[in-house]
Amino acid sequence: MICPNCGYDNEEGNFFCVKCGTRLLEAAAPIAEPVATDAPTDAPADVQATEVPDAEVPNMDAPGMETPDMESPIMDAPGMEAPNMEVPSMEIPGTEVPDMDTASTDAPGMETPNVETPYSEGPYVQPMNNEAPAMEMPGAGVQGAEIYGQGMQGYNSSMNYGAMDSGIMNNGPMNNDPMNNGPVNNTWMNDTPYGNGAIGNDPMMGNSFGQSGQMEDPTFNMPVNPPSTAMEAMMNGKGQKKNTGLIAGIVVVALIAAAGIGFYVYSGLPSTKYGKGEAAFKEGNYEQAVEYFEAAGDYEDAPEKMKEAEVCIHYEEAQKAMAESDYDTALKELEQTGNYSDSKELARECHYEKGMKYKKSGDYTAAKEEFVKADGYKDSTDQIIAMGEELTQNGEYADAAEIFSGVEDAESNQYKAYAEGMVCYEAKDYDDASTYFKAAGDTLDADEKYKECKYEAGTQMFAARQYDSARGLFASAGDYKDSENMANACSMMKAKEKMDEGYLNAALEALKALPEDTAYNDISVSGLISKLESNQKWLDICGVWTSTKGQMRSTESTSTYDSWWYHDFGDGDVSIDVQCRLNDDGTCNVTVTGFINVFTNYAENKEDIKKKLVTIMHTETMKDLGKITIDDNTSVTLKKGTVTANYKASERKNGRSYTYKTDITFGNRLLDY
Repeated sequence: MICPNCGYDNEEGNFFCVKCGTRLLEAAAPIAEPVATDAPTDAPADVQATEVPDAEVPNMDAPGMETPDMESPIMDAPGMEAPNMEVPSMEIPGTEVPDMDTASTDAPGMETPNVETPYSEGPYVQPMNNEAPAMEMPGAGVQGAEIYGQGMQGYNSSMNYGAMDSGIMNNGPMNNDPMNNGPVNNTWMNDTPYGNGAIGNDPMMGNSFGQSGQMEDPTFNMPVNPPSTAMEAMMNGKGQKKNTGLIAGIVVVALIAAAGIGFYVYSGLPSTKYGKGEAAFKEGNYEQAVEYFEAAGDYEDAPEKMKEAEVCIHYEEAQKAMAESDYDTALKELEQTGNYSDSKELARECHYEKGMKYKKSGDYTAAKEEFVKADGYKDSTDQIIAMGEELTQNGEYADAAEIFSGVEDAESNQYKAYAEGMVCYEAKDYDDASTYFKAAGDTLDADEKYKECKYEAGTQMFAARQYDSARGLFASAGDYKDSENMANACSMMKAKEKMDEGYLNAALEALKALPEDTAYNDISVSGLISKLESNQKWLDICGVWTSTKGQMRSTESTSTYDSWWYHDFGDGDVSIDVQCRLNDDGTCNVTVTGFINVFTNYAENKEDIKKKLVTIMHTETMKDLGKITIDDNTSVTLKKGTVTANYKASERKNGRSYTYKTDITFGNRLLDY
């Protein structure tokens, strides 16, 4: 028969699962409520009531467990009194009950049935409830229903439906757990020594035996062993008082053992473990709580509770480590606590204290790392800034810059700017260095360093002939060294560049704007001006010249006549550029650049006349003004105040001569160089 609770396959006929104690619904037939009847009262008058003496309960322990320290559950059940019940006269079907006399007993809570029995001095044991099974007396071959009732039969014994079922064990501390559906009902009491021995199948516990002396279990229809000699003697009325006490002791011990086993089983249930885990957790005994929750398995939220208890253990260990200044251990423990309580705050405190230790030992790099991890705890940021300032003052600029780096609150710190400026300064990155020193304000000698960096940056630009940039840097250096003279030197060198490029007039104008004492190395303003003024003729010819007059002509000549086509040039129609570069030997490199138009043929019709542009680009070294030959057909002549360009080409065809000629005078200097 399959157990509906654990799925164990029990033998047919079992009323309870032998594995978990659950009632097997198919086998467990409903038990009718007993009908109270008046017991017969026609017992012989000479039958005297037998007084049951007080019996000492032997100290017996259930196997594998300690007997709980408890008083008899029958007499001391809290909140209940022993029921005052009358045992109805019941007969087992199929048997005849002979008239028997029985001794009157003083069992509490019930009336003595008026029956006759051949064992007039036999003990009478009060049934533990009103559902005791019938019992067959030895040698009589009949059921002892009226004597023992139905209180001790098989699975419906007093352990199930008697005092333990309706009293302490069912409705009291052990309700619905091991005593009702667990090992006491179906396993230990029925299937172990008590199940098939003295209690489960013993004649005193509800089974019968016939004339042959062999007992048969009426519930399971199985033969059992005959009663022992002691039992026979008790049933025959021998040793009445002694046996009565023994029986009472056995019952009490059985109840105590059953209660102990029930308590043992009950204490092992997941729900029990879970409850103990919660109690231990509330008391702060987290290690024991972990054990209980782990034993509870997947019961409710036991796994989560166990994890929470483990977190509490780590939290407490972290606190202990912090109290001993063992911050590394504390941090390891706090890593296991997640966001529990103030774990994050404690971790920041640990990093702060570690940072203070490193700072005290002079390891500022490690200290900064810990202060950063402290994430604003107390004055951790201020500690970083203080270390950076100290390093800056000690001239350890690179270390200071590293300490300051990444600290948002230190971005505007002037010591940070100074340290970073010095790092750039030492790397000769004067441009960036000056930016940092300006941000440093009046920290240390930041103002002087700023000027120095501007000066040095200007020197670098000057060496690279970037005179315009250099002049601005020297000007920013203020009164640092000879910054003013160097700024003028930049302008002087720029003017000299113009001289070298042939822009003599522009150079002279720039030089005259500078102090005459401006000089750099062997170059001076006064010297350059003198050189230019001594070459005035070249200054007069330098510039852009535009045409004032000119003509382009194509002529056909014969022995008898000349005919021609021509084009006149007016003011500004054509231009030419003249640049003069003075040499140290007194000569001048003159470069002329421009275009002139010329005819290339002669035709009867104007529309058939062709022309082209002749490019003039030529440099000539000259000692004085004069003619510059460009090629065989072209020349440029430099005169004081004017420039002329001349082109002449000729050819002869069919006995006729053709001449192509252009002459232009550039008398207007539009722009002087």
